[in-house]
Amino acid sequence: MSEPKERIEQAELMIRQGDYHGAAVILGEIVREDKTDGRAAFDLGNIALFTGEYETARKYYEEAQAAGYSTYAVYLNMAAACARIWDSEGTGNCKSIEKLYMQAVRASKEQNEQILTVSAQALFYLRHGMTLKAEREARRMADRFPEEYQGHHLLFLVMAEKAQYEDIENHLKEISEQFRDNLQYQLDSLAVLEMQEKNEEYLREAEKMPLVLETFPEMILRKKVETYGKKNDRKTAVKAIDELAYTYGDPDAVFAKMLLSLADGDYISAGTIANFIMEQEQKKANLRFYLTMYMQIFILYMGFDKKPDKKVKSVMEEYAQICLEWFESAGFDTVNLKTEISRVL
Repeated sequence: MSEPKERIEQAELMIRQGDYHGAAVILGEIVREDKTDGRAAFDLGNIALFTGEYETARKYYEEAQAAGYSTYAVYLNMAAACARIWDSEGTGNCKSIEKLYMQAVRASKEQNEQILTVSAQALFYLRHGMTLKAEREARRMADRFPEEYQGHHLLFLVMAEKAQYEDIENHLKEISEQFRDNLQYQLDSLAVLEMQEKNEEYLREAEKMPLVLETFPEMILRKKVETYGKKNDRKTAVKAIDELAYTYGDPDAVFAKMLLSLADGDYISAGTIANFIMEQEQKKANLRFYLTMYMQIFILYMGFDKKPDKKVKSVMEEYAQICLEWFESAGFDTVNLKTEISRVL
């Protein structure tokens, strides 16, 4: 049998690959052989954390700690598990979770570990409405690691939570010389414009950010669709939809292309796109699949000049029954849907 260290490394690789069950089998064997193996207990805690078994995760982290495996990650992940338990069950308390975060900070040795732990602590505060504490940690990080943007990003999140948009813009301007080429800085600069619905300014600024355009092209294209759609600039909006659909295969854009083709009277294209969507989404059987099926009823009706033959009408009737049953089972009001279908069947 392999040495415990080799088996643990194998299990950790399986965890990274998403094979939690296989990893748990190996780690469980190790723990049964040696209850003092803290690293194996820690990894079992991670599996439980990743799969939503927060109480189990907490117990494994405590076993790891008791066995002398007290890395920053043990305290950090235990804090995450306890916070989840607090959120879902109301058990535990803020002070005990804070203590775990502080232990994680003290146990962190590298700068990236310290940044990670303080970030997690600040986000914990922010999620639970403790904005003053979150702001304190954000400013401390910005002061302690002036060459890093993360502290400023946390401060951005705090100010955004308080809707202090002017303060955000002023702060970003103050640090622009140092961080203007930082991707997160650029995303935050766009986000504050989006929060204020300054969509045209958002797009103008985005065009000056090649890193954003290269990294998140779909995000910018969606903003173009939203912005130019509201301005009734159909040509520009459709151009962005085309790029989203044909270059990136964006499912919402493909659905929009179907609707545009139907509106333009191009029933062959609309029907072709509808068939494509239904083929792609069939296994998911999601809302998009059944909405497309519903629209296909009208595409077929219009495509046959409002006079579908018996065979086509049979398909339309089948689609109507299937999608109406799904909408009803999903809790949708189908009165209007049935009324529209009755006009063509």
